[in-house]
Amino acid sequence: MHHPVSGGARRAHRVPLALLTIALLSACGGGDTGTVEGGPTAVDSLTVTDTRQQALATTTATWKHIAWENQWFSVSGTQTVRYGVDSSWLTKTVTGSVPCTNSFFGSDPAWGRAKTCQVLVSGTTTTTTTSPTPTTTTSTSTTTSTSSGSTTVSYDASKIPPRASGYSTDRIQFTGQYGFGTDIGSFRINCDYSHMAPDDPIVHPNLPGRSHLHTFFGNTGTNAASTASSIAGSGSSTCHGGTANRSAYWVPTMIDTGNGAPLKPSSMLIYYKTGYNGVRPGQVQTMPAGLRMIAGNAGNAAPEGPFKYVCVGKGSEYMTGHKIQNCPAGAQMWQLIYFPQCWDGRNLDSPDHKSHMSYPVNGTCPSTHPVALPEVSYNVIYDVTETNAPLRWRLSSDTYDRSLPGGYSAHGDWFNGWKPEVMKAFVDNCDRASVDCRANLLGDGRSLL
Repeated sequence: MHHPVSGGARRAHRVPLALLTIALLSACGGGDTGTVEGGPTAVDSLTVTDTRQQALATTTATWKHIAWENQWFSVSGTQTVRYGVDSSWLTKTVTGSVPCTNSFFGSDPAWGRAKTCQVLVSGTTTTTTTSPTPTTTTSTSTTTSTSSGSTTVSYDASKIPPRASGYSTDRIQFTGQYGFGTDIGSFRINCDYSHMAPDDPIVHPNLPGRSHLHTFFGNTGTNAASTASSIAGSGSSTCHGGTANRSAYWVPTMIDTGNGAPLKPSSMLIYYKTGYNGVRPGQVQTMPAGLRMIAGNAGNAAPEGPFKYVCVGKGSEYMTGHKIQNCPAGAQMWQLIYFPQCWDGRNLDSPDHKSHMSYPVNGTCPSTHPVALPEVSYNVIYDVTETNAPLRWRLSSDTYDRSLPGGYSAHGDWFNGWKPEVMKAFVDNCDRASVDCRANLLGDGRSLL
């Protein structure tokens, strides 16, 4: 099966369906934060006067959305802000940057509901004080996870798939299997689902629950407090090879908006490739310990960026594009995300989590980012079990107009946790040597199990 790709530097080539690979389309733009999600890590210049408790409001005011529940927001000067949903609100006078949370506003104005923060633009509001009326239901309430934008994707926390245990030891064995020579050096590794959480240790370190919901692969201990040392030195792994690869891989969770269920991918196939975009295989180096990077933009709302959706199976391979594809029942939908491969040679991270990395420019790594690394790409695989089910799917970060197709906010995070000697094996024997090592082969007769 041929998969044509854009750009003269890339080659269309034949691969088995189980090892589908799609070339990088374009460089990403923007950061992994929106104006709301990328808020401060502490309260800055905060002055608060509590002017009203729980209220059922009769209002002639005009309010403007500024944040979703559990996000931070900033106001200019001193302004009136309300927190709640429908007709149930808490109101405060706020100065500076504050969180849109129950604890900040003093109570929960609408138990079990996804709430928002709005700033008073004009007019007046008349309120009648009441007490919150909690529901007696015993079911888990729906949790809302967003980044920034004009709408939200809600999910039912009770439907999050159970956390996986992973492997707690290295799993490498000599099998006598080797790859085969080609003009493209490549190594692939299979990783299974680990867990889901509204955490992001790169964008929101030490702020649990601050992010939209993410689906994690690899290191089972990844959370908001994860560091380079904890990723490399602790946790089990859901990847082949076990703790030989404690790297953390995560993407925004796919949500079935019909029932709020976060979808568990069937698996993830991760490529470490060379020979694309004009960067020669012999130029690449091993990735430094502690390196982290992001591909894509959580605030993106257009059909462009370093990602793609592809249908696989049932004769649906022609279905591909930047939006979530309505793949037929019995097929799979693959979400592909492509990372930059040129490093500045100095920084393991940067304030926007992107500036220390670059995509190749005119077939080579630019002088500002001279160190060529293997190109990482994610292939997140979802089984389609019901006709038209993908029409209900959206990413947890798809906070743009719901009338637009889902999937435009696709992005991925990568945090290095490889054992250096194992990474060196596949970079030297597969990537630099222009050898296709297929899945989980280190190129020296050993295999990741």
